Amino acid sequence: MCIDKMAFSARDVAYLYPHIVLPPKLPQEDDSDAAHEQRLLEMVVQALEYLGTNVDESYTNTVTSAIAMIKNLRDNRDDYGCVSEVQLETLLSSLTTD
Repeated sequence: MCIDKMAFSARDVAYLYPHIVLPPKLPQEDDSDAAHEQRLLEMVVQALEYLGTNVDESYTNTVTSAIAMIKNLRDNRDDYGCVSEVQLETLLSSLTTD
């Protein structure tokens, strides 16, 4: 798989590794970082987009729904990584009009 839309720094990889691989020795303290969380969500979106191009056609809608869900999660966070009430309200309003 090639995730070529963004480059990951060594610091990004060090943060992402335990969140993706789940190694036997996990960090023992809170490692929350809004910027890294955004990058993790973006990486998940990119991986799902790649998956969408390589799955049987019968699974395309499922992958598309998963992509939309993760994008909504990613896009509804403020600069501190918290859910933005304004952005969430906008999202929920758009769901009822679609």
